[in-house]
Amino acid sequence: MSPWRAAHLERWAAAVNPTKNNDERRLFQMAMNEPTIVFSEWVPWRERGRLKSRDGQPSMGVYVWAHSQVGSIPKASPYPEPPEELIYVGETNNVNVRPLGERRHHRLLHYVETIRPRDSTLKNLWISVFHVRPFQPGNAECLAMRAFTRYVEDLVYWKYVQRWGKRPALDYKKGKDKP
Repeated sequence: MSPWRAAHLERWAAAVNPTKNNDERRLFQMAMNEPTIVFSEWVPWRERGRLKSRDGQPSMGVYVWAHSQVGSIPKASPYPEPPEELIYVGETNNVNVRPLGERRHHRLLHYVETIRPRDSTLKNLWISVFHVRPFQPGNAECLAMRAFTRYVEDLVYWKYVQRWGKRPALDYKKGKDKP
């Protein structure tokens, strides 16, 4: 584990349970293994349900969207060399609900408004997920692992910027920071 991640997890562990002494925090950190980042295959948005965890239990994770031509799977895995088609990265406590559930994701409207040509039927939208670990509300390790899922979200965005020299199409807050 890098020194930055170790320090970040130590601060997070202290925030989660400030009554723990340093020895307990270090044992907690040592027990947390950094998962290997592995994303699923790209799946058309309309078939995203097949990416849910096999046991149906809540699963912490990171998900990515790509915009590509109909029938044209994005050219590369989302990580470590994201394809140019990648447009959005998100993290969640339960990928089975958001984005893989039936509820409409809040960024879909932004997708329809931003991507050209307009894709209101979402037929050109692809998704890939990285299941990090089962989620248990209130579990201290799950709370700490949110730092990891946010790290992976930002890492994929950064790898995209390094490779393509720009931010993905939906990596902007509407009306705030799009150039």
